[in-house]
Amino acid sequence: MQARERFAALVEEFRAIQTSAASLVNGLTDEQARWRPSPEQWSIAECLIHLNTATKGYLERLERANREARESDNPSLHSTLFGRAFIWWMEPPVRLRAPAPKGFLPPPPTERIEDIMGAFTAMNDRLSSAAADAARRDFTGVTISSPVTRKLRFTVSDTFRFIAAHERRHLWQASKIRQALTG
Repeated sequence: MQARERFAALVEEFRAIQTSAASLVNGLTDEQARWRPSPEQWSIAECLIHLNTATKGYLERLERANREARESDNPSLHSTLFGRAFIWWMEPPVRLRAPAPKGFLPPPPTERIEDIMGAFTAMNDRLSSAAADAARRDFTGVTISSPVTRKLRFTVSDTFRFIAAHERRHLWQASKIRQALTG
């Protein structure tokens, strides 16, 4: 798949994720969205808050990379073995669990689910826009550092793909919570 086609596919992935999230929260009350199956597990609202927090850190870096990269008729789409392995690990169903970094732990939700979902939608709109913009850029040699640690770096392409996988992972988690909630 050519780079432009891959970035266009990413735009569609983010739109599909947004649709899935909207369907997942549709009809939930704030109380239902905050319900936890157990004290150790997150609620649907917490899954979305976590995604909003984590995505924001990466999105700011992606938007900066888009501004700094030169325009090109031949955009780059580089991936690394580490990036592909990390993306595989993130994709649902969950194969390996790891605790969320402290900075990405969701606080107890106090907002209405509509507001949390609104923030998620806005974030995914920005992701879609950034992916569309990336289709016109050359990112050769450009890497994105993790908001958690500068030692963890991804190519621009792997960063977009990682975010999509991360969102699918936590929406999968939230769908399991919804199933437990509605029986």
